[in-house]
Amino acid sequence: MSKAVLISIQPHWCELIANERKTIEVRKTRPNLDPPFKCYIYCTNQRPFLVWGDVFRGNWETEFTRVSGYSRKAAEKIWDVFNGHIMGEFVCDAIIPISVSYSDPSSHVAKKEFPYTCLTDEQIMNYLGNGKEGYGWHISKLMVYDTPKELSEFIGLRKTKFGYAPVAIQRAPQSWCYVEEPDGGGAP
Repeated sequence: MSKAVLISIQPHWCELIANERKTIEVRKTRPNLDPPFKCYIYCTNQRPFLVWGDVFRGNWETEFTRVSGYSRKAAEKIWDVFNGHIMGEFVCDAIIPISVSYSDPSSHVAKKEFPYTCLTDEQIMNYLGNGKEGYGWHISKLMVYDTPKELSEFIGLRKTKFGYAPVAIQRAPQSWCYVEEPDGGGAP
């Protein structure tokens, strides 16, 4: 059995990864695996919660674009293809410690983008916490699938006192989880 990681990523970040603009994924934790290891990208099924008529009034197209940041046509294309599916895979070939700290976060945040994360120092500090350490998972050998894969194609691994036991994946992980590689191979 070969261990890999299934990581959940929001559609906006998946798009930046697919376009190779984002090559470092920031997380609070890291797997107990030595790089390099394979990661499968689950694109979360995040749609704006819009109840037209009850919440919003006015032009649907204009409001949808304003609220979601996508035109309806672009959003439907992304949702229909990748949302709620495994969109691709990459090899995490390095894990980099990341932290941001300020003595007074409200007045000293530089709002400078951390290279390759597509996040500002303020966003990283808000996610990790002021002065707390997280991890930057370096994305290499990215492969975006032509046809997305289903969660049901993967076997999860649950830690037991005897090692890891295979389990059916019922839902996507909140952040990441261990999975058995479908082909049984290791990271390239």
